[in-house]
Amino acid sequence: MAEHHYIVARSESQWKVSYHGTDQGPFATKDEAVEVAIAAARAEHEDGTDVEVLVQDIESNFHTAWTSRPDEDDAAALATKA
Repeated sequence: MAEHHYIVARSESQWKVSYHGTDQGPFATKDEAVEVAIAAARAEHEDGTDVEVLVQDIESNFHTAWTSRPDEDDAAALATKA
């Protein structure tokens, strides 16, 4: 799991992006909020930060939308190509 997380969550009828106690938004759609969060996470990752974008679903579960770490399947696939 990454050290830092951007959280995309629905707040009433709109979406927001939370990071370190600061909210961005509101955004009209989840896709728009996720796009903004991923762009911010990628920029932060360029500075060497391990970061993820998590999206909260209607049941309050979190799903990874983007991560700076490859998942284990990707790492295994890359290792077999070497």
